[in-house]
Amino acid sequence: MTIKAYSFFLAFGVTTGVLLATSPAGAGEKRCSDLGSDCICSEPLNTNTVDGGQSWAHDIYLDPDDSPNATECEGETGDGKALTDVTQGFRAVNVSGQPLPPGHSLSWVLRKDGGGVSVLRGPDIDEPSNTTYCNRSYQRWDPASAIPGAGSATANSQYKVSNMGGKDPNGNHNPFQLAVVQTGSIFVRADSNWFNCPVDFQGFSNGQQNCTNNFCRFETCLDHKINGKAQFRARLTYLAPHPQAGQSFVITKPECLIAQSRMTFQDANDPMGWYAQELSGPSIRYATHALTAKHTPQDSSWWPGPACEVEGGCSGAPPSPPLSPPEPPYLFP
Repeated sequence: MTIKAYSFFLAFGVTTGVLLATSPAGAGEKRCSDLGSDCICSEPLNTNTVDGGQSWAHDIYLDPDDSPNATECEGETGDGKALTDVTQGFRAVNVSGQPLPPGHSLSWVLRKDGGGVSVLRGPDIDEPSNTTYCNRSYQRWDPASAIPGAGSATANSQYKVSNMGGKDPNGNHNPFQLAVVQTGSIFVRADSNWFNCPVDFQGFSNGQQNCTNNFCRFETCLDHKINGKAQFRARLTYLAPHPQAGQSFVITKPECLIAQSRMTFQDANDPMGWYAQELSGPSIRYATHALTAKHTPQDSSWWPGPACEVEGGCSGAPPSPPLSPPEPPYLFP
């Protein structure tokens, strides 16, 4: 939602000024603008207000005030309220003290305390073959956040990071998903009856630990090839101040077995998900800049790419290059 102008107050009761629609926070993400019609939706989350000046805790369904109407994600309710938070644990925090790369232009990041059903919902997917469809977000865990499997946590303890897919025309669920599981590794899941994807246990080792004292860029893409078959891939990139800032890791799942003329999924395309279950301690995460985009024709080398507002480079300076070659993926037992 684009806000014209209003005064707002911090919790300390100090007037901070007037937020204008022409401010960087209200202009939307540059990467979305650069992609044009291939940007399906974008939520920068660089705001401390929602729904026209309200606090983040005022409702379950929330429309951040910094996303332009033309490119905002529609959310579960289909009306631009991109975020659902049943537990109402969202709040904006000032970026002072946040471990962000030099050159970023953020003022706020989103903090989520607790688990429950909390998602940033993109639109349903209905695209023909020969299309690449992707989600991207930035997230990090607070050092106080529990690690799945640690302490008294159960074997099913986990964090959801993002999900692509949903119900197919036959009513079956098709999760193409990132989730933090035992010991903090990030499992890359591709379960699809629609495309009949083989079971494959790959993930990013120590993903939670490497995305705690810095933000990480999470990208997932579903390549619906010209032959009708699909293949899921994921990329994890460390941001400064991580010692290996700019390092990217890529996992490509096996090609699915059934060809379909369209990828048609409803009710679960979530560039960000904050669901946490059966942990032995707190769940605290920070997030910014979610984006859903597509590329035609299908291209297995294409990614949504960085948000210069987060990683720097909006003024023309490029982000820092990778420091070392990628490590091999972690195979789950």
